[in-house]
Amino acid sequence: MALRFGTGGMPLTTQKRSVTNGIKRIRELGLDAMELEFVYQVFVKTDEDRANVKKVAEENDVALSVHGSYFINLASPEKKKWHASINRVIEGAVAGEACGASSVTFHPASYMKRDHDEVYPMVKKAFEKIFETYNEKELNIRISPELTGKAAQFGDLEVLIQLVEEFPDENIGFC
Repeated sequence: MALRFGTGGMPLTTQKRSVTNGIKRIRELGLDAMELEFVYQVFVKTDEDRANVKKVAEENDVALSVHGSYFINLASPEKKKWHASINRVIEGAVAGEACGASSVTFHPASYMKRDHDEVYPMVKKAFEKIFETYNEKELNIRISPELTGKAAQFGDLEVLIQLVEEFPDENIGFC
């Protein structure tokens, strides 16, 4: 497996901005990876568009990954937001896989002045729900919660290693 280098989102120098033109521009720049930034919304909506993105990425040998929504908190004390967060992870994963992406990363949770012992079980339960849906939909895209650099966010190295070890049979890593 070779290292690939690319940008988060399409390069700023992309003419006629579209995902497919961004992929082509990545290749023109001598890069070979691009992150689809679904941070505010999943913007590749139709099956036809997703298939086209996948085709162009394959033709240009550009590896794709996804950065999921910024609006995810798998430890939200509000059940509605907790469920919405799970759905946002799934939505990004479904779109990403259809586009040919290998992984979807996201910031999994915030502590919100709570301790690890309160937050971790909520996040673990959310991942159980995510993987239930993954298995129902037969998704193969890797779930990759992102390593955080902030004490208020869930996701330091030890916590992510613990989380990955909780799901040995699932396609999970970390970013």
